Amino acid sequence: MKSEWTIVAGLRMHARVWGREDLKKAPAVVLLHGLGVSSRYTIPTANLLAKEMRVFAPDLPGFGLSDQPRRPLDVTELARFLVPRAEVMGLERATFVGNSFGCQVIAQLAVSDPQLLSAR
Repeated sequence: MKSEWTIVAGLRMHARVWGREDLKKAPAVVLLHGLGVSSRYTIPTANLLAKEMRVFAPDLPGFGLSDQPRRPLDVTELARFLVPRAEVMGLERATFVGNSFGCQVIAQLAVSDPQLLSAR
Protein backbone atom coordinates (compact mmCIF):
# COMPACT_ATOMS: atom_id res chain seq x y z
CA MET A 1 0.00 0.00 0.00
CA LYS A 2 1.14 3.51 -0.71
CA SER A 3 -0.34 6.94 -0.11
CA GLU A 4 -0.96 9.38 -2.94
CA TRP A 5 -2.07 13.00 -2.81
CA THR A 6 -3.72 15.00 -5.57
CA ILE A 7 -5.11 18.52 -5.74
CA VAL A 8 -8.80 18.41 -6.67
CA ALA A 9 -10.76 21.69 -6.83
CA GLY A 10 -8.10 23.38 -4.70
CA LEU A 11 -8.12 20.73 -1.95
CA ARG A 12 -5.42 18.16 -1.29
CA MET A 13 -7.04 14.76 -1.53
CA HIS A 14 -5.43 11.62 -0.12
CA ALA A 15 -5.86 8.04 -1.33
CA ARG A 16 -4.43 4.71 -0.32
CA VAL A 17 -3.43 2.63 -3.34
CA TRP A 18 -2.68 -1.07 -3.69
CA GLY A 19 -1.41 -2.54 -6.93
CA ARG A 20 1.35 -4.94 -7.79
CA GLU A 21 3.16 -4.56 -11.10
CA ASP A 22 1.70 -7.83 -12.38
CA LEU A 23 -1.84 -6.53 -11.76
CA LYS A 24 -1.59 -3.36 -13.88
CA LYS A 25 -4.31 -4.61 -16.22
CA ALA A 26 -6.42 -6.23 -13.50
CA PRO A 27 -9.88 -4.88 -12.65
CA ALA A 28 -9.97 -1.90 -10.34
CA VAL A 29 -12.06 -1.42 -7.22
CA VAL A 30 -12.58 1.82 -5.31
CA LEU A 31 -13.45 1.48 -1.63
CA LEU A 32 -15.32 4.45 -0.24
CA HIS A 33 -15.49 5.01 3.50
CA GLY A 34 -18.49 6.06 5.54
CA LEU A 35 -19.21 9.14 7.62
CA GLY A 36 -16.89 9.75 10.54
CA VAL A 37 -14.15 7.40 9.30
CA SER A 38 -11.54 7.42 6.54
CA SER A 39 -9.96 5.08 4.01
CA ARG A 40 -8.00 3.63 6.91
CA TYR A 41 -11.20 1.77 7.77
CA THR A 42 -11.00 -0.10 4.46
CA ILE A 43 -7.43 -1.41 4.84
CA PRO A 44 -8.36 -4.98 5.91
CA THR A 45 -10.72 -5.39 2.93
CA ALA A 46 -8.25 -3.74 0.56
CA ASN A 47 -5.46 -6.08 1.64
CA LEU A 48 -7.61 -9.08 0.69
CA LEU A 49 -8.79 -7.62 -2.63
CA ALA A 50 -5.29 -6.49 -3.60
CA LYS A 51 -4.26 -10.10 -4.16
CA GLU A 52 -6.26 -10.11 -7.40
CA MET A 53 -7.04 -6.52 -8.38
CA ARG A 54 -5.97 -2.90 -8.17
CA VAL A 55 -7.48 -1.22 -5.11
CA PHE A 56 -7.97 2.48 -4.45
CA ALA A 57 -9.32 3.94 -1.22
CA PRO A 58 -9.65 7.74 -1.26
CA ASP A 59 -10.26 9.96 1.73
CA LEU A 60 -13.14 12.23 0.78
CA PRO A 61 -12.56 15.96 1.43
CA GLY A 62 -12.99 16.61 5.14
CA PHE A 63 -12.05 13.06 6.12
CA GLY A 64 -8.83 11.25 6.96
CA LEU A 65 -5.72 12.82 5.51
CA SER A 66 -7.55 14.92 2.90
CA ASP A 67 -7.93 18.66 3.35
CA GLN A 68 -10.88 20.11 5.21
CA PRO A 69 -13.15 22.22 3.01
CA ARG A 70 -14.38 25.57 4.33
CA ARG A 71 -17.80 24.03 4.95
CA PRO A 72 -19.14 20.47 5.01
CA LEU A 73 -19.81 19.18 1.50
CA ASP A 74 -23.06 17.47 0.54
CA VAL A 75 -23.37 14.12 -1.24
CA THR A 76 -23.43 15.66 -4.72
CA GLU A 77 -20.33 17.74 -4.04
CA LEU A 78 -18.43 14.77 -2.62
CA ALA A 79 -19.32 12.66 -5.66
CA ARG A 80 -17.93 15.40 -7.92
CA PHE A 81 -14.55 15.03 -6.21
CA LEU A 82 -14.38 11.38 -7.25
CA VAL A 83 -14.40 12.12 -10.99
CA PRO A 84 -11.07 14.01 -11.20
CA ARG A 85 -9.60 11.73 -8.53
CA ALA A 86 -10.46 8.69 -10.66
CA GLU A 87 -8.78 10.35 -13.65
CA VAL A 88 -5.59 10.93 -11.65
CA MET A 89 -5.65 7.30 -10.51
CA GLY A 90 -5.88 6.28 -14.17
CA LEU A 91 -9.32 4.74 -13.81
CA GLU A 92 -11.59 4.75 -16.82
CA ARG A 93 -14.01 2.36 -15.11
CA ALA A 94 -14.01 0.70 -11.71
CA THR A 95 -16.19 -1.17 -9.30
CA PHE A 96 -17.12 1.17 -6.46
CA VAL A 97 -17.84 -0.36 -3.06
CA GLY A 98 -19.16 1.86 -0.30
CA ASN A 99 -19.65 1.60 3.41
CA SER A 100 -22.59 3.43 4.97
CA PHE A 101 -22.46 7.08 3.78
CA GLY A 102 -20.03 6.02 1.06
CA CYS A 103 -22.94 4.17 -0.58
CA GLN A 104 -24.89 7.44 -0.89
CA VAL A 105 -21.91 9.10 -2.56
CA ILE A 106 -21.56 6.18 -4.98
CA ALA A 107 -25.30 6.29 -5.78
CA GLN A 108 -24.92 9.96 -6.68
CA LEU A 109 -21.85 9.14 -8.78
CA ALA A 110 -23.89 6.51 -10.62
CA VAL A 111 -26.46 9.19 -11.50
CA SER A 112 -24.03 11.97 -12.43
CA ASP A 113 -21.11 9.99 -13.96
CA PRO A 114 -22.26 6.43 -14.72
CA GLN A 115 -19.41 5.89 -17.21
CA LEU A 116 -17.01 5.49 -14.25
CA LEU A 117 -18.85 2.49 -12.81
CA SER A 118 -18.10 -0.95 -14.18
CA ALA A 119 -20.58 -2.71 -11.89
CA ARG A 120 -23.98 -1.23 -11.18
